[in-house]
Order: sequence, then C-alpha cells, then structure tokens
Amino acid sequence: MATPHPSLRDPGHEANRPPIRLARVPRRVRVPLLSLGAAIVLAGAAVGAVLFTHVAGRQSVLAMAHSVPAGAVLQASDLQVVGVSGDGLAVVPQSDEASIIGRPVAVPLAAGALLTPSDIGSPSLVTSDQAVVGILLKDGAFPPALAKGDHVVILDAGAATAGSGSTPAPAALQPPVTATVISVDVPTDRTASGTVVTVRLSASSLVSVARAAAASRITLALIAPGS
Repeated sequence: MATPHPSLRDPGHEANRPPIRLARVPRRVRVPLLSLGAAIVLAGAAVGAVLFTHVAGRQSVLAMAHSVPAGAVLQASDLQVVGVSGDGLAVVPQSDEASIIGRPVAVPLAAGALLTPSDIGSPSLVTSDQAVVGILLKDGAFPPALAKGDHVVILDAGAATAGSGSTPAPAALQPPVTATVISVDVPTDRTASGTVVTVRLSASSLVSVARAAAASRITLALIAPGS
C-alpha cells in the first residue's frame, strides 16, 4: 500500500498532535565577573571620595613668581597664587595679599617658594658671626660725608704716652677692624655731644672696639669696598 504524501495527511490528525516544547536552557551566572564589577565600582567610589577630599582641602596661598633679594619691596607682580593641601602650614593665604604689598622681605626668596609670615619684614642687620655697635664720635673723628653703606676702618687713638704730654696718632686696632656703616644719627641723649655712627663688624672685634669706644678713642677712616 502506498504511503500518502505529507501534504495529503489528515489535517485533523495534525491538529491533534501535542505542541512541541523546547527545553529552556538555564542561564549561567558568572559569579567571578559580578564580583569583579562590584569591586571596580567600589574602588571608583573610593577614589572619587579621596579626590573630593583632596580638592576640598586645598587652599589658595601666595608664592613667589620670580626670585627677589632680601630687602626687596614686594609688588603684585612678584607674587602668584597656588593651591596647596594640608593643615598647619605656615603660609600666607591669598586673602592677605593686599596687606603685604609694599612691604620688604627679610630673606632672599626663590621663584616658586611659598611665602611665609616670617619672610615678611626688614632683613636682619647681622649674621651669626657679626655684631652691630653704635659709636659716639666727636667732629673730626670721622669723614663729614660719611653715610649709610660706607666701608670704614676703625682706628684707636690710644692713650698719651706716659710723661710725653702728647697724643699719639691714631693706629689701626690689632688685628685691623673694618666695618660697614649702618646709620649716622644725632644722639637721642641731648646731653651728649657728637654724632652716633652705627656700624656692622665682625663679632670677634666687638670687645676691642667697644673698649676703645668707651674711652672715646675711636676714629673712622673711609676705605673702598672690599679693602
């Protein structure tokens, strides 16, 4: 008996056939990848928090735009604003800029250096191996045109030779003492006559100069710088 062609099969028979159900393949959850993703998210959040804290903790302070020597008077062009982080830093905030413009610096400052409160002010007159002394001099004991910044050699007029009745010519202290004139002023004590010459000299010479000054034996001679 011949087999009928599929297209000639009984339609009722096809309708009565149960529907074919495909088996659902279970989805595989890749736990390691999920854990890695979570770790990346958490790390990103942590980095963001650190960066936010870092930025939020920064402050605008003043720094040097270029180098200036000690004693230079600060101008607005000498300064620049930079951001720094950290508490307890001895710095000058940007808000104080107006109060320091026109003031001198006490020390040499390099370009890029943060400005600190101790940098502001008149430079120190002496270093650790120097001393400053004021000498009361009578007219004729120093050049009339003596001025701040001049270089001098300090001479000791000495004492009259016993029995000679004469005053010896001034001679250099031993060892010779050179000094730089800081100021030439009128005495504040009205009972004192003469001129007060303040000089900067070697600390090792201070005692001998002070002793001769107390006896009014000092004479100053002008010399060339570096002599």
